[in-house]
Amino acid sequence: MTRRRRRFLSPHFVVSAGFLALTAAALPTGLAMLKEHMRKVPVELTVKLDQLDKTAFPSFRYDSSVQTVLAIDEWLGTKDWVSFGYRLESPPTPEAAGLGVTLFVAYYNDPEETVPHTPEVCYKQSGWDVRPTRRLPITIDGVGTADAHLVDVSMGSERVVVLYYLCHNRQLFRTREEVRFAMGLPGDPYMYFSKIESIVVCPPDVPVETCVDTAKRMLEEAMPHLLEAHFPDTSAEANADRGDA
Repeated sequence: MTRRRRRFLSPHFVVSAGFLALTAAALPTGLAMLKEHMRKVPVELTVKLDQLDKTAFPSFRYDSSVQTVLAIDEWLGTKDWVSFGYRLESPPTPEAAGLGVTLFVAYYNDPEETVPHTPEVCYKQSGWDVRPTRRLPITIDGVGTADAHLVDVSMGSERVVVLYYLCHNRQLFRTREEVRFAMGLPGDPYMYFSKIESIVVCPPDVPVETCVDTAKRMLEEAMPHLLEAHFPDTSAEANADRGDA
């Protein structure tokens, strides 16, 4: 028997090879069990979005004549969404007096969801010219200062500004990548995320910053109400008596 053959038939080699074979065979099952163990539990809205109090924002009045987002559930990937139009109660400048602002909110709680397209992607795919996006810090009651994402688009003479947040488990984010990373972290067993947009169509004779300020004010007032009245608390303390905690 050659020296190489004796080495292959040695007890150490046979045990090691057997261990590796067993590990390879068990790996798919182990990974599947780990994936199932790490799978997040979907959480429903505390109060459905279609029951949102339209009078909850002190600087705005609900106005059904304001153009809102037209969409279908299949396109959005959720049935939990609303789009309401508002106007400022007391415009700070004459230019702001005629501005309408749309509040668009969509809610998702499918653990397999990878976060839907964001405005800068959707507008570009629809043929709009998208200017470089930028972050805009906003102070939100109960949260502190959090960067929102500002999108400025145009098509011909029409110009629109969109200011939005992505909210995952009561935390505010600016990009899809940030939310995807947060959703993948272990620890919190529950999950949901929401896209909250404040949209203003800018007339040619109105400074863009006036439109941005109006969109900003809507998020300043809408986010605390959504967090308090509609978005669930996924903390362990809040869910201590849940059967699936």
